[in-house]
Parts: sequence; structure tokens; C-alpha cells
Amino acid sequence: KLEPAVQNYEWGVRGGGQSSLVARMANAQVAEEKPFAELWMGTHPKAPSVVLEDGWSGMVLGEFLRLNEVFMGSKAGMFGGDLPYLFKCLSVAKALSIQAHPDKTLAKLLHARDKPNYPDDNHKPELACAVTEFEGLCGFRKLDEIVENVGAVPELKELIGQDTVKLMESSLDKDAQSRAEALKQAFNMVMSSPEDRVKHQASKMVDRLKSSQKLRDVEELVLRINEQFPLDVGLFNIFFLNHVKLRPGQALFLGPNLPHAYLSGDCMEIMATSDNVVRAGFTPKFKDVATLCSMLDYERSGPAEIMEGEAREGMRVYAPPGHDF
Repeated sequence: KLEPAVQNYEWGVRGGGQSSLVARMANAQVAEEKPFAELWMGTHPKAPSVVLEDGWSGMVLGEFLRLNEVFMGSKAGMFGGDLPYLFKCLSVAKALSIQAHPDKTLAKLLHARDKPNYPDDNHKPELACAVTEFEGLCGFRKLDEIVENVGAVPELKELIGQDTVKLMESSLDKDAQSRAEALKQAFNMVMSSPEDRVKHQASKMVDRLKSSQKLRDVEELVLRINEQFPLDVGLFNIFFLNHVKLRPGQALFLGPNLPHAYLSGDCMEIMATSDNVVRAGFTPKFKDVATLCSMLDYERSGPAEIMEGEAREGMRVYAPPGHDF
């Protein structure tokens, strides 16, 4: 029997067990005014699970596994006594940061350079499975869809610049590398814009959308997230990224260098044991815009692949790539 760790991040759901799946799973009885965001089940040193078994009560799970390798099976030696994966429950009330996770090579470099902000030298591929209706932003839209959005949003067009807009338009009929280079230049132009310029254009955009008689779905989403993060640069990211809605049981696999942000709902999430997050919007936390813009995979675009899983007796099986989970 284990006692998992609770994370009370600001984006979590308030109201205790009546509202938050995380709070219910943690059997939270008090502090209902706190946001219940994540429940961690694993050996990560930031928030390790605690063993509650007689004779071992109070011992962190990693130490218990090192003393009892039989619970790890034949592969115990590969992981030094730690679980290779971290299992979580998330209850999301407001948008998480625009973020991506590094591959193993970049994770080692970031960890060596900045341990406080990148505490692990491991990658962080993850699989999120919806428990309730769940929505997020995941991966770049197809370039022609982004170009269409740019044409409909003059404030975004202003941030990108006319030359880059022309580059995007002319690359539509070219090869994948040309399209990726145009997308990278456009995304970087937005993300590297001075904050005062971003806020000015975001303010104009929000005012214009509020006075519009008819809004597209993406514009309604912009106004909704603006209530959470007013005039944030992430509002313009919404026009670049796929808006994904999952039904309970559907899942998303988020590999390295993929931009994403969860927006609302409850999910179960499993990932490689790591807490490395490169952020650039929708957050008061540390942002590393230059690293995010340089690491993203701009050749991978188009609708996010939703995993349905394979139904088996009493279970549903998902088969993401990789060996961490």
C-alpha cells in the first residue's frame, strides 16, 4: 500500500473531493480552498510515494525497492532501484503552460547547464488518458491552416511580419523542409517579440474579438484563455497549435520536442521519470523561450493522433513507442 504525493499547483481544481479527482484519490478532507492539481505515484525525489506496509511504514518507495528488488522483477538492475516511469492523476481547471519536453540528449545538456530549472537528466515522453472530457493544445496545425489563421488575425500578422507571412504562403507548395523552416521562422517571430508589443497586439485582438458578431472556435478559445492569462503571448500560440478534445478513454502520446498545453479536465498520465519542462507561455514560472523555440520539431505538423486503445477483458491497452512504460 502506498501514499502518493499531492501537488497543489495553481492550475489545479479547487473544492476538494467534490470537484477534483486528485483530491478524491488523495482522500483529501481539509484545505478545500487549495487547488488539487496532481497526484504523483512513483520514486521521483521531488515527490516520492511513501510505503504504508507494516515494517516499512514511512519509507519512501525508491528506498523500499532498492531493499526489495524482487518487486522490480528481472529488469531491476537497469534502473538502479528506481521506477523508470512516473504515474500521475491530473485535475486541470485552467491552462497549463505552453511547453515541451526535451529528448535525452538535450535533457543532459539542460541539466548540466541549469540544475534548478532542469532537475533531471532524463527525457519525459508521456501518455495522457482522459478520465473525463479533456482538452488541450497538442502539436502544430498544418501549415495551410496556420496561414489561414494568420490571414484572419491581423494582430498575429503584425507580430509575424509581412516578409515571414509571404515566406509561409510561398512555402505551401514546396517540400516539407521548406514548410518547416517557414513555420519555425513565423513561430519564432511571435515568441521573440518584445513583451510590450505582444500585449499591445493581444489587447487589440481581444477587443476586436469581443466586439465581433460571430467567432470561430479558435477565437472563442482565445477569449476563454485570456480570462485566465490576460494578454499572454500564449494566446497567439493557439492559432499555431491543434485544439484537441478527448472523450474518456481516449489518449494522447506526447513525444519529445512537441509543443503542448493541457486546458481542462481530468486525466491519468504516465511518463518517463523526469520533471523537465521547457516553458514559454501561460505560466508565472520560469520561461525559457529560446530553448523552446530551438528544440521544437517543426516538420511534425497536422492533426494530433488520438489513441483509442485496444479493449481487452477488464482493461484497455495503449501501445506508445519507447521502453520507459
